[in-house]
Amino acid sequence: MAQSDLMVWMDDFFGIEGSIDLKLVLGFINGPNNYGVGFTAGSTREIYAIIGVNMLDQEGHPVFRPKQVAITAHEFCHSLVNPVVDKHMEQLQPAGEKLYEAHAPAMQRIGYQKWQTLMYESAVRACVASFVRNSFPPKYLQYYLDDESAYGFIWTKDLGEVLLRYESKRDKYPTFDSFFTEFVNFFNVYIKKAKL
Repeated sequence: MAQSDLMVWMDDFFGIEGSIDLKLVLGFINGPNNYGVGFTAGSTREIYAIIGVNMLDQEGHPVFRPKQVAITAHEFCHSLVNPVVDKHMEQLQPAGEKLYEAHAPAMQRIGYQKWQTLMYESAVRACVASFVRNSFPPKYLQYYLDDESAYGFIWTKDLGEVLLRYESKRDKYPTFDSFFTEFVNFFNVYIKKAKL
């Protein structure tokens, strides 16, 4: 994690003002499950990524694969992305319901039972695609996108490319929140093109 400069990326990408503490927690009894939660009280703002420990070496020490850096970024991103998605949930509903209906079996296999969760996850996964694109050699982005497609998020590549416009026009879009209506537009166009 120290090599990835995740905090630097998050500050810049989301347009964070003020200080946020990132707290990485190893969930030794979580198995393969991961969670992202946040805590705010007064001027204290903490974001947690709780990462499951599902692989041990022969001596019983935790083993983490390189792709778990992206998983950790994913969980940290939830605390910053979900509130933005919540602001636009009503506008996302028509596309979200259609997407969920069309991809329900894939979503339910990974524990997502409603269209709102699909919207949170779609936005977070696009943000992580940006993180991978900007933080790792190019081949890793394709690995990441292939994994997302395998989970049923076949639009992650296209949605991640929408973020290129955000990244190149930060004078117009100083924060992720200020850009998010472009995500809403993406989904409205996507469901028409996909004929859902």
